[in-house]
Amino acid sequence: PHWNLFRDGAPGGETASEVSARADRLISRLKTMTGNIALFSHGHFFCAFAMRWIGLPVLNASHFELSTSSVSILGFAAHHPEAPVISGWNAVVKNA
Repeated sequence: PHWNLFRDGAPGGETASEVSARADRLISRLKTMTGNIALFSHGHFFCAFAMRWIGLPVLNASHFELSTSSVSILGFAAHHPEAPVISGWNAVVKNA
Protein backbone atom coordinates (compact mmCIF):
# COMPACT_ATOMS: atom_id res chain seq x y z
CA PRO A 1 0.00 0.00 0.00
CA HIS A 2 2.93 2.39 0.44
CA TRP A 3 4.55 1.64 -2.93
CA ASN A 4 5.26 4.61 -5.21
CA LEU A 5 6.39 4.03 -8.79
CA PHE A 6 8.43 7.23 -8.85
CA ARG A 7 10.22 6.38 -5.60
CA ASP A 8 10.39 2.59 -5.69
CA GLY A 9 10.55 1.85 -9.42
CA ALA A 10 8.70 -0.91 -11.22
CA PRO A 11 8.84 -4.40 -9.68
CA GLY A 12 11.17 -6.41 -11.89
CA GLY A 13 11.85 -3.32 -14.04
CA GLU A 14 13.73 -0.05 -13.88
CA THR A 15 14.53 1.67 -10.62
CA ALA A 16 13.65 5.33 -10.17
CA SER A 17 17.33 6.23 -10.56
CA GLU A 18 17.53 4.28 -13.83
CA VAL A 19 14.45 6.13 -15.15
CA SER A 20 16.05 9.40 -14.08
CA ALA A 21 19.27 8.53 -15.92
CA ARG A 22 17.30 7.54 -19.04
CA ALA A 23 15.42 10.84 -18.97
CA ASP A 24 18.69 12.76 -18.48
CA ARG A 25 20.22 11.02 -21.51
CA LEU A 26 17.21 11.97 -23.63
CA ILE A 27 17.37 15.57 -22.41
CA SER A 28 21.07 15.76 -23.31
CA ARG A 29 20.30 14.46 -26.79
CA LEU A 30 17.35 16.84 -27.29
CA LYS A 31 19.43 19.85 -26.27
CA THR A 32 21.72 19.21 -29.26
CA MET A 33 18.75 19.65 -31.62
CA THR A 34 17.14 22.82 -32.90
CA GLY A 35 13.54 23.74 -33.64
CA ASN A 36 10.35 22.29 -32.24
CA ILE A 37 10.49 18.60 -31.34
CA ALA A 38 7.50 16.32 -30.76
CA LEU A 39 7.81 13.42 -28.32
CA PHE A 40 5.30 10.64 -27.82
CA SER A 41 5.57 8.79 -24.53
CA HIS A 42 3.91 6.68 -21.91
CA GLY A 43 2.42 8.96 -19.26
CA HIS A 44 4.52 7.73 -16.35
CA PHE A 45 7.79 8.23 -18.21
CA PHE A 46 6.75 11.65 -19.47
CA CYS A 47 5.94 12.78 -15.93
CA ALA A 48 9.40 11.62 -14.84
CA PHE A 49 10.95 13.24 -17.93
CA ALA A 50 9.22 16.56 -17.17
CA MET A 51 10.62 16.55 -13.64
CA ARG A 52 14.14 15.98 -14.91
CA TRP A 53 13.58 18.66 -17.59
CA ILE A 54 13.09 21.27 -14.86
CA GLY A 55 15.80 19.79 -12.65
CA LEU A 56 13.65 18.09 -10.02
CA PRO A 57 13.98 14.50 -8.75
CA VAL A 58 11.80 11.88 -10.43
CA LEU A 59 9.95 11.40 -7.12
CA ASN A 60 8.19 14.73 -7.73
CA ALA A 61 6.44 13.17 -10.75
CA SER A 62 3.95 11.59 -8.36
CA HIS A 63 2.37 15.08 -8.05
CA PHE A 64 1.68 15.34 -11.80
CA GLU A 65 -1.06 13.54 -13.70
CA LEU A 66 -1.46 12.99 -17.42
CA SER A 67 -4.64 12.02 -19.21
CA THR A 68 -4.59 9.67 -22.18
CA SER A 69 -3.73 11.49 -25.42
CA SER A 70 -3.02 14.75 -23.63
CA VAL A 71 -0.59 17.39 -24.84
CA SER A 72 2.10 18.98 -22.69
CA ILE A 73 4.68 21.56 -23.69
CA LEU A 74 8.18 21.80 -22.27
CA GLY A 75 10.48 24.61 -23.29
CA PHE A 76 12.57 27.46 -21.98
CA ALA A 77 11.57 30.67 -20.17
CA ALA A 78 11.07 33.57 -22.59
CA HIS A 79 13.21 36.00 -20.62
CA HIS A 80 15.64 33.40 -19.28
CA PRO A 81 16.36 31.03 -22.19
CA GLU A 82 18.68 28.95 -20.02
CA ALA A 83 15.81 28.05 -17.66
CA PRO A 84 13.77 24.96 -18.63
CA VAL A 85 10.03 25.35 -17.96
CA ILE A 86 6.76 23.45 -18.24
CA SER A 87 4.77 25.77 -20.51
CA GLY A 88 1.62 23.64 -20.74
CA TRP A 89 0.48 20.51 -18.98
CA ASN A 90 -2.12 17.82 -19.64
CA ALA A 91 -4.20 19.67 -22.25
CA VAL A 92 -6.98 17.45 -23.54
CA VAL A 93 -8.98 18.17 -26.68
CA LYS A 94 -12.55 17.02 -26.22
CA ASN A 95 -14.76 16.00 -29.11
CA ALA A 96 -17.27 18.71 -29.99
